[in-house]
Amino acid sequence: MKILHTSDWHLGKKLEGRDRLDEQRAVLNEIAEIAESRNIDIVLAAGDIFDNAIPGADAEALFYESLVRISDYGKRKVILIAGNHDDVERVTAAQSLARAYGIYLSSGAQSVTIEAGGETAVFALLSYPTDARMAEFERLCSFGHFSLSEPVTESRSKENSPAKKEKSVGELSSGRSERDKTEIPNAQLKDNAQSSPQCTVHSPQLKDGSIHAKRNGGKKNKSATADCETDKSATVDCGLCAVNCEKSATADCELCAADCEKSATVDCELCAVHCEETFSERVGRWFRPAARDFRPDSINIAVSHLFVQGGTVGGGEREIELGGAKLVDRKFLPDCHYTALGHLHKQQAIDAERHVYYSGSILPCYFDEWPDKCVIEVDCSPGAGVRSVEMIPLKSGRRLTTLTADSFTDALDKLTARADDYVSLELTLPAPLSDSENKLLKTTFPNLLKISLKLPEQEKRRAVNVRVLPKAELFRGFYLRRTGTEPTEEMTKLFLELMESE
Repeated sequence: MKILHTSDWHLGKKLEGRDRLDEQRAVLNEIAEIAESRNIDIVLAAGDIFDNAIPGADAEALFYESLVRISDYGKRKVILIAGNHDDVERVTAAQSLARAYGIYLSSGAQSVTIEAGGETAVFALLSYPTDARMAEFERLCSFGHFSLSEPVTESRSKENSPAKKEKSVGELSSGRSERDKTEIPNAQLKDNAQSSPQCTVHSPQLKDGSIHAKRNGGKKNKSATADCETDKSATVDCGLCAVNCEKSATADCELCAADCEKSATVDCELCAVHCEETFSERVGRWFRPAARDFRPDSINIAVSHLFVQGGTVGGGEREIELGGAKLVDRKFLPDCHYTALGHLHKQQAIDAERHVYYSGSILPCYFDEWPDKCVIEVDCSPGAGVRSVEMIPLKSGRRLTTLTADSFTDALDKLTARADDYVSLELTLPAPLSDSENKLLKTTFPNLLKISLKLPEQEKRRAVNVRVLPKAELFRGFYLRRTGTEPTEEMTKLFLELMESE
């Protein structure tokens, strides 16, 4: 089985205000061509599909168009998870329609089992795990708010169009519709087809022997005496116990000692009463339910959007927390054949022996970002595991270049040599750019997106305390540093009028 690992598409991302939708379309077309030419069975997108939670209509249209093409109208499976940039409801809004094309959109923690060509692959999926996202997911699972139906049966034939497919695979409901709240405990998914590839989606369920919350005449019970699983790895946290243990829970629940005062007597993962649990430990706990579907006779793959210890930041990644608050120790990742990660924009191997990889973003998003982009092809089988891991370079998109120059002539020469690149120019001059020089740069080099002007001589003269400078002089200095040109008299006058109006 061949799997193509991608991540961090960042659709809708602009660079210094420049729209890059054409570049994003080109690179997604390139990925579709790679999948076709290399006979890829499954394409993964490990989070950050969009660049922000409310993408533009053009970015959403590109998302759906590209998925259809990458899936080859349902002949190739595609699995996507939500990243920290994504709004989970927006990413999964079209999941019922998407699954008719063999596309699986995940916003929580779940497993997907795909059978094709006589081989089985099990994917443990964990979207970017904020406490709020996972608390809601665990709450839904705890109360059985999920729906399972017969799996899609598909054919590799082009005549088998999505319109002819039967039902959608089982999916986690959002809990907003009664129709989506059908409870089928321990449902068994069966394939009605004799030889067609199939896919099964499992949301974590409470297993036999798990504890269910009880109410005792409105009284709180802090004597958690339930029969926890001996390995202390129960599938989900109780939805009543305020999973993030912020001491605000009010439910009378035997699992969590209600007020999370660390007084419960049971060390059980159902109640997360150990409030000092690290983020790495929570990630491990959230991953376990989906990873339980791994089998000895299947290809087992974990997919997540995380900052794993040992990773190198590629530039521009959001929410790389100070102090490593959300840094994940790799030992808490599932034990499997391959781990496909997203979040860091630089392609890298976190643990080559265990096959833990970041594929990196498909386009450079910032000038300080690692420029060389790729996707990763993983060739694997149930018996041999991972046979090969190959980095496939991506060629689409303009290169992002930072140039330094110490004169206007030097800048012109260097910009001419990199005219096809998007350029950030760091220019050192004895005096500000004249209007004619500034106009020449902007008209001659449309891909010059950013100018940082350094004026050493003027900086020396600015040794005076800026607090004693007139407002007009302060504005002039600010404008000069940001644009490289002097503000006009009209602009300065308008600024002073606005200041007075305050």
